[in-house]
Amino acid sequence: MSLLKIQDVVMKCIMKKLDFESIQNLRKVCRTFRNFIDENKIDNNLAGIIVGFYQTKIKLILRTEVKYLDFWYQKEENGCLVVKEKRMDPPDKVHLEKNADFVDVFLREFKILMDHQKSVLEEIYVGFHEQFGSELTADAQRMSNGIESTLKSRKQFLRVERMYLLMISQENVMKILPHLDPAFLERIDLNHSQEYPKRLFAIDKLIVLEQWKRAMGLGIWRCLISESIQNLTHFIKAEFVQNQCSMEMLSNLKENLSKSNWFNMFRIYFENYQTDDEKMIFTIFGQPYEDKDQWRLPRKRCFSRITGSDQVISLKMVNLGRVNGVWIYRLPIAFVPKKVSKKQLLK
Repeated sequence: MSLLKIQDVVMKCIMKKLDFESIQNLRKVCRTFRNFIDENKIDNNLAGIIVGFYQTKIKLILRTEVKYLDFWYQKEENGCLVVKEKRMDPPDKVHLEKNADFVDVFLREFKILMDHQKSVLEEIYVGFHEQFGSELTADAQRMSNGIESTLKSRKQFLRVERMYLLMISQENVMKILPHLDPAFLERIDLNHSQEYPKRLFAIDKLIVLEQWKRAMGLGIWRCLISESIQNLTHFIKAEFVQNQCSMEMLSNLKENLSKSNWFNMFRIYFENYQTDDEKMIFTIFGQPYEDKDQWRLPRKRCFSRITGSDQVISLKMVNLGRVNGVWIYRLPIAFVPKKVSKKQLLK
């Protein structure tokens, strides 16, 4: 019997067993297979998607359960050069799409990927590299808008466990985050494309999203959060940079973390750390206890008991060279060193 004459139900069962690369190869066999795959939205079974924009090319990495598939969409004078890198079996596969724009070619391929992605992605990364202004370049903005349009066109939210963006502004994040399924999104990582100088990063549009409220982890780097820290204390784990330390911020932080049923770890760094900040921190979180860590290096910690529980908030001062900060954890009271006096254990 010809494979083309197999009943649709049986064909679907067969294709569910295929990985992404096999499905794409099957699409190229004939129009019948291509139409069947496209009409039935056969799942890609991808584990991760990585997109990196550069000035004249776009990098696409697709991660399956067994391998990575690397593609380049490169701008040329007479069209778009599409390169499929073969890590283990060179040479690379190359073809030129004449009179085609490299952003348009990428977006066309990206839409096909999104139309067929049904299973849960472990991660999606979108990075805007080589961005030196306050806004994305024209081609980068076209790619950002195209990704948003593709995600909007899906009948269902894209199911992703972790989102990582290398971005310029909150607007870049809003192109993607609202279209991810909040029931599956576990962690949000945001990194500014430019390391210096650190810029204020607004999150006022993000904090109202269900995706933000239901995510468990957060990381924000290379920029300073401008909104109140109260908008972050619902996370289980969070790591971010603030412009400076203040009594109000510390008081709000301790109050909200003490009330949280989920908080586990917060790492906060201060861009403009002052010598007197340490005294202010210990005034709020408890008197310092000095000892040595597992590497025999000196450290300062303090402990504050959570009212009505057998747990404490543990705070450790950290100095990472160019930046100072605090690492805050929730610990069972049994983990508090026996040498810590009742006076040092702040209630």
